[in-house]
Amino acid sequence: EQRLQHLLGQGYPSKLSIDSCSISAICKSANRGDDIAREVIEQAALKLVKALSIAINLFKPQKVEIAGENTEEEKTLLPAIQRCINAQELKEFRHNLQIEISSLN
Repeated sequence: EQRLQHLLGQGYPSKLSIDSCSISAICKSANRGDDIAREVIEQAALKLVKALSIAINLFKPQKVEIAGENTEEEKTLLPAIQRCINAQELKEFRHNLQIEISSLN
């Protein structure tokens, strides 16, 4: 949210306004083709995956479930998270690793 507000404040074009920068609004705008919203989602996913990669390397789970406010828009966040995982050096784990959005929000 803060990253998008910063970009909008610098004059980057978006369908969103500074006042409408909730996670849900960002995801919906990204789904509608807003490039800045997509960039913000990709950056958030990358940061999440960097943190997850530590846990994945330590615990070698078969499945990772993600829950919380940021999972509202599964069709936007999950593919971004998956792309970032595939880009990481986790070849041994990513083949069978399931990433899911938890229904326990």
